[in-house]
Amino acid sequence: MLAKEKNDRYIVYRFGKNDKVELEFPKNKAESWSQFEYSFYLRPPQQEVEGHDENYVVFTIGKFQYTIFEKMVTADKVQTDIGIEVKNLSTGTVTTIAGVNSSQRGTLIDLRSSEIRQVDR
Repeated sequence: MLAKEKNDRYIVYRFGKNDKVELEFPKNKAESWSQFEYSFYLRPPQQEVEGHDENYVVFTIGKFQYTIFEKMVTADKVQTDIGIEVKNLSTGTVTTIAGVNSSQRGTLIDLRSSEIRQVDR
């Protein structure tokens, strides 16, 4: 789960259950915004061409790179794909963990106007 403090003081990634958080990043919340990168790709729908709105948040812990993604495609209806990819930087192995759309609260799109470092990918 990616979450930000209600007054935008910090952003944090947590993995696990509410009563047992297995991973929290970063430990130091004071400089948390600089620990994440955000990028997006936007193609509005046009005649005969579906629209795309893809959003990515990337951070690295040791030899692992994490990419949180939210991808929306508009054709006849909006289809959303959410989850996280974990890449072992030593081996190049990528594991994708699919998110559950019904559990999503908010959207990564909101980060476009935040303090997060934006990069082109």
